[in-house]
Amino acid sequence: MNQASLLQLFVQEAQEQQAIFEQYLAQLESNPDDLAGLDALFRIMHTLKANAMALEQKPIGELAHFLEDLLNLVRKKNSASRLTGLPIYFRPTTSSIK
Repeated sequence: MNQASLLQLFVQEAQEQQAIFEQYLAQLESNPDDLAGLDALFRIMHTLKANAMALEQKPIGELAHFLEDLLNLVRKKNSASRLTGLPIYFRPTTSSIK
């Protein structure tokens, strides 16, 4: 698979994961103690970070890493109540792709 095909697949997957991320985030807004949902958000960011870095999409990888670290801190506090407003940070767009 060539680089362009991999980037196209990356963008498609990131968009799918964004929708799932937003669903989990909505669930956490009504149930901030849902640690399974919080773990799912963390895994989405971890995967996005790894995929972005593997494809040399550093800005996306760095943003995902920041959000992964933030989610990890929230997980350590065992509450998602500090996630208010997080969706504005998660906006993967094709304009960030080389």
